[in-house]
Amino acid sequence: QTYMQLSKQITMDPNIIPDNLQHPERFWVDYVIEATSKDHASQIAREICLEQTVELPGTTQAVRSVEAYTVGTLERIEFLGSNHNKHNHHHPPHSLYRVCIAYPNDTAGDELPQFLNVLFGNTSLKRGVAVEDVTLSRHLMQNSTMFPGPKFGIAGIRKLLGVPQAPLLATALKPMGRSSEDFASMAYQLAKGGIDIIKDDHGLSNQKWAPFEQRVALCCDAVQRANRETGFNCLYAPCLNAPSDQIISRAYFSKDCGAGAVMLLPGISGFDAVRQLAADHCFNLPILIHPAMLGGWLQSSSQRRRGSCNSQEGGETEDEEDHPRGLSHKFLFGLLPRLCGGDIVIFCNSGGRFSFTREECQSVAEGCHRPLGRFEPIFPSPAGGMKLDRVKEMRKTFGDDTVFLIGGNLLEQGPDLEADARFFLHAARRDRQYCLPRELSHTMSSTINEEELTNSKYVTQRSSDAFESDAGIPSVAFVERVASNIRRRVLKYTLSNNGGYLSQACSSAETLATLYLRALKLGPSIAPPVPGPFQGSPGPGIRSVTGESFNGDPADLTLDRLIFSPVHYAVVLYSLLVEIGRLDEKAFDDYNVDGSTVELIGAEHSPGHAVTAGSLAQALSQAAGIGYARKLKNATGRVAVYMSDGEFQEGQTWEAVQAMVNLKINLVAVVDVNGQQ
Repeated sequence: QTYMQLSKQITMDPNIIPDNLQHPERFWVDYVIEATSKDHASQIAREICLEQTVELPGTTQAVRSVEAYTVGTLERIEFLGSNHNKHNHHHPPHSLYRVCIAYPNDTAGDELPQFLNVLFGNTSLKRGVAVEDVTLSRHLMQNSTMFPGPKFGIAGIRKLLGVPQAPLLATALKPMGRSSEDFASMAYQLAKGGIDIIKDDHGLSNQKWAPFEQRVALCCDAVQRANRETGFNCLYAPCLNAPSDQIISRAYFSKDCGAGAVMLLPGISGFDAVRQLAADHCFNLPILIHPAMLGGWLQSSSQRRRGSCNSQEGGETEDEEDHPRGLSHKFLFGLLPRLCGGDIVIFCNSGGRFSFTREECQSVAEGCHRPLGRFEPIFPSPAGGMKLDRVKEMRKTFGDDTVFLIGGNLLEQGPDLEADARFFLHAARRDRQYCLPRELSHTMSSTINEEELTNSKYVTQRSSDAFESDAGIPSVAFVERVASNIRRRVLKYTLSNNGGYLSQACSSAETLATLYLRALKLGPSIAPPVPGPFQGSPGPGIRSVTGESFNGDPADLTLDRLIFSPVHYAVVLYSLLVEIGRLDEKAFDDYNVDGSTVELIGAEHSPGHAVTAGSLAQALSQAAGIGYARKLKNATGRVAVYMSDGEFQEGQTWEAVQAMVNLKINLVAVVDVNGQQ
């Protein structure tokens, strides 16, 4: 049996700490080593324990004084089988063993670079040792800051795109040498055709033909224009292969331009660059991982030397293909990017231009998907010379929670890229492009027909001109049904929680439901489904909290913003947010309770609210200020303010209108004319 066949026999469950592991404050690494006997394997394992920590002989007095809390310990050893090389008659036969070594958490210092150093640092330079898998301690699984994990994962990216099931489709802008305008034209056509994710080719950086800032600005604009025309939400991901001191600035430039994701090359820039961006709470975009330069890190069985190499001792030759060395595919392309914060991992599929096997690729998908505590599953993305006629096979191999990345073969189909993209969708059986987000169908009242939900093709983010568009969005009948459910909820909550405004629900349910479901371009909620308690007025040690985060990221200039003025309507807005899956129904457990942010009369920290608007008629002035700031920033997203007719009896409303006319502020005002005041 070869090394790769043998190494698949045993895999540890990362969620279960084995009973025979005696050190709960340690993390565990499975190595596959080559040895002549079990005693020899134990000797090698002991050498690894010392090499990866203190880097001194175990007999040294200095080591003995710190060994108990620094040096790795051999926890178990398992025989895998013979690894005899029939081509080499100059060395005795070897066998393969899996050894598990436990390292104290503190040796990593809660920093990713040092964790990787302890994992494999100097030992990576030795032949006959490979890292097979890693099992984190409970502390690292639950509390460690060196592993931020994915912000979006499979569920979050599906929510961004509004594609609750079926594979996602991606392609790349290439080749190097074309202009920024050419790439923008390509991006526009591919987005129009329905591609989910359009990334820069990994070779695009800051070359003179298409400088980074120019290319990203034009491509972002092109994809946003296509999204406005189609109602889809294609994500454009610029490549951040840059000098280390420029990666973060380029990431934020991309975000400010309206990019939907970014792509990093950790084989060049390092995995800590992924961690740094994923841990940045202000960044909040999905991260794609590209495999460039990672081939040299892999187990030698797939990145093997074909043929023989000359030995420097006597000129003899030796076939090395089955000596364990490097990191397993599952760890390097599955587990490690996921821990660091990647959301999509690109790797070389079998049968393409590279020498990965089908089993190695399936192990990558297993590392992306397996249960891992707080770390969300992420998308594997098989690529590397894939062709459209293999889509059916890839779907059978990897399942629906996969991103199919086809670049060159898609561009070879012909000059009509929009038609080529549609053919890609058809090949993947994605003829129905957008569906109702899963969380919406789960929270709707049973009075709504499930088929009607599915056919509504609800899109999470609508285009900026959707006030006038009716394509691909819920029907009026559907919105009316949602409005009826809002009224039922308002009645229920008002009767059971000692307060509420019933008449406002009767007059505003349809208009608010229309704004959220048919008119506004709102991003996915970035707020916790159940909001926390009121922390106090913002000040030293107390950060500002905005309820507007239930409508998406307020800092995203491509999204519309809704400023809710009649804050005594709060229960109507809460009910709507529950009805469409942005707020958990459990939030109403604290409705109208002292210390809760789910207040009877909403404030800036209440779900769905952007500002504190009482006394009545203040919100239009605040909305005008927000609109003016967005005008200065050339924002594409619009500002809408929801008002009641009684506000027009206030002088401040008319002063705001005069200021808007004078400053030429573009703002949409939606007024609930219920005639009650």
